[in-house]
Amino acid sequence: MTVEQAETMLAAAGVVWDETASDYVFHPERVTMPPMWAAYTVAAIMLGFRPGELAGLQWRFIDFGVATASMRHAIKVGAGGRLVLAELKTKQSKRTLGMHPAVAAVLKWWRAAQAEDRLALGAAYDASLALVFADRVGRPLRRGTIRPAFNRECLKLIGETFQLRETRHTFVSLLSHRGTSIEAISAAVGHKNSEITRKVYLHVLGDVVTTTATDWSRRTQTA
Repeated sequence: MTVEQAETMLAAAGVVWDETASDYVFHPERVTMPPMWAAYTVAAIMLGFRPGELAGLQWRFIDFGVATASMRHAIKVGAGGRLVLAELKTKQSKRTLGMHPAVAAVLKWWRAAQAEDRLALGAAYDASLALVFADRVGRPLRRGTIRPAFNRECLKLIGETFQLRETRHTFVSLLSHRGTSIEAISAAVGHKNSEITRKVYLHVLGDVVTTTATDWSRRTQTA
């Protein structure tokens, strides 16, 4: 996903570049995607979590007071094909990222919308896991559900489909071109060390690889 494509997706999720603020700003009235997919798109591109991690993100690990998102679990397929909330495979995968104000604003907006849905369903809603991204009754989302829904929005907006993991490539590329150190990027994506990051993302890293996911204030310059 190119920078231009990512910005098109973000714009449909209500996150647009504001020349006055010299930063990305969330405008809920500009959202054209279904609310959950707007929030999912922004989180995927601007936090860089793995698909399974996004599916396992819980509200208790979103701290709006200090604007952080902590990754502690992922959704995995367990016995009998049942989706379970599982431990992350490495200690480096357990990480806390500072949220850009636009990300925090989108997630807060989505939490309010989700709460309305939960209230309408009453006892039929399963709030036991309190997932940020869940199906209409609160259960974990399968990758086979996430990918088609996400790609419907991609096809509609930019005429292409993508593997879910490609939003991580976009996240790395955008931070790299803003001058983020490779060590900071490695920590943000949950790699054991920066050499793994170099190997996996060599094709998207700039010559100089913002120290956190909050630094989106300099718009990426493209050739």
